[in-house]
Amino acid sequence: MSNSALDPDSPVRPWESLPPDDAAEPLPTRTATDRRDRELELAAVEYACPEEIGDVVEMYEDFDERHVAQGLPPRGDDALREWLAALARGLHVVARHAGRTVGHATLVPREDEEDEDAGDESAGNGATADEANEAERTTGKREEGAGESGHELAIFVHQDYRGAGVGTRLLETLCSYGERVGVEDVRLLVERHNRPAIRLYDGIGFETTEAWGGTMEMRLDLPAEPGAGE
Repeated sequence: MSNSALDPDSPVRPWESLPPDDAAEPLPTRTATDRRDRELELAAVEYACPEEIGDVVEMYEDFDERHVAQGLPPRGDDALREWLAALARGLHVVARHAGRTVGHATLVPREDEEDEDAGDESAGNGATADEANEAERTTGKREEGAGESGHELAIFVHQDYRGAGVGTRLLETLCSYGERVGVEDVRLLVERHNRPAIRLYDGIGFETTEAWGGTMEMRLDLPAEPGAGE
């Protein structure tokens, strides 16, 4: 995916500038079993300091490069930590097995990106022409249809745990948590040839909203949970 809010080259906020969210209500940890009978722990996590992302960084450092899509996840410890720091305002869920992080999914709010880009539909610094065209297309669509509670999705599962339903468990948990905190819609970009990912999104309820070249945009509207966002 090449979603703007998920771009590893997006401006990074220093660790020290991340505001504490004392009012946030903790989200419950869930348990599940994958199709290989492995016990999973699914937990929402907050990346307020480097120590809290260490286990996720370890997963990405061992991530098979064949599954890297359009530069995500970035390579290298420093690049990974900066990328995760830039996503700190998002909602994050990890899947753990035997104390090891094996999957990570996040919903990143889009409103900051739109505010920064108001009046300028070009892609960020260093973007290729194709990336700029893609950013213009997705930015225009968001301005037409997305509210302030719209979020972009990223999900990654370690290669040793692919094909066992871990991605489905992660995504179901993330969307459920999203409902609780007032997320209204979730969007993503996926490459047309990535059939396993498309099947995953279809199974959760995502619908294709637009397609061009080798890319598809998909969207899921989340039902509002009573009291969410209050």
